[in-house]
Amino acid sequence: MNCRLYIIVLACALVAACTPADTFRLSGEFTGLRQVDLYIYATGGSMNHVDTIRVVDGYFEWETRMTEPTALQVVFPNMSELTVLAEPGTKVKMHGDGSQLKLTRIEGTPDNDELTKFRLTHANDAQPDLVRALVEYVREHADTRVGLHLQRQLMRINADVAGITTGRKLPAIDFPDDHLSPYDSTALPHHPMLLIFWAGWSGGSHEMNVLWRKHMREHASNSLPTPVSISLDTDHNLYRMYSRQDSITWATRCYRLIWDTPQAYALAIRQLPYVVLTDSAGIVVAQGSNWQKDIEPKL
Repeated sequence: MNCRLYIIVLACALVAACTPADTFRLSGEFTGLRQVDLYIYATGGSMNHVDTIRVVDGYFEWETRMTEPTALQVVFPNMSELTVLAEPGTKVKMHGDGSQLKLTRIEGTPDNDELTKFRLTHANDAQPDLVRALVEYVREHADTRVGLHLQRQLMRINADVAGITTGRKLPAIDFPDDHLSPYDSTALPHHPMLLIFWAGWSGGSHEMNVLWRKHMREHASNSLPTPVSISLDTDHNLYRMYSRQDSITWATRCYRLIWDTPQAYALAIRQLPYVVLTDSAGIVVAQGSNWQKDIEPKL
């Protein structure tokens, strides 16, 4: 190969290897995850929808247009999540074992290298030890991107501690207009109430909606709590499609904010589907993600 041809081939290879300035690329390689679907969504930034990642033979490649740094959440089949700190023009790789997802390494940029180092160092910490480590890291790195992300994690933990307690009054929440649903906020009931947290990308959510609809048909003559469904979807078209598919004819809301949905954040909801049942005094009488075990006996 002459010198000129070598230079041309090398230049083409370098161009192919580079990530365009308005694109973020993510690849992954996992043992124990042969053929599965993962979900990916953003908490802020320039990506406003949930996407599906197809893992084939333990490997995937995914990319998206991106104009600003964005925290991405990768959702695995067991509903656990890992954070990827994405930036336009960069490529990040995940590699790990499907049976030990918390030990997954996410590498390729300084922020992800640093976040992975913190996560692996404290992977087996009890919650009090983790909280102390988070507080110390945030105090020393408050102005960094990793520090801001871990501060958010610390806030989540504090919210989870508050949480919902069965036998106590449900914290005050409201249902502002989402500009999508046909229900006026003033028409939404407060007590007794059945809050159904769901999303189209959460398979169990569809079953939960079916079970509640079945219960309403079978107990139509009884006094039932008024349901309010709160969707954590981000795409309003998909939200409407899933609502039609699940025949949701009761009050519903979708703010397109995933886990930052106001009611989910206020009540520290961290799994889907999730149902909260209150009585006429606003006392939580049941909560959980298993309809037959957690909710139906209390109805």
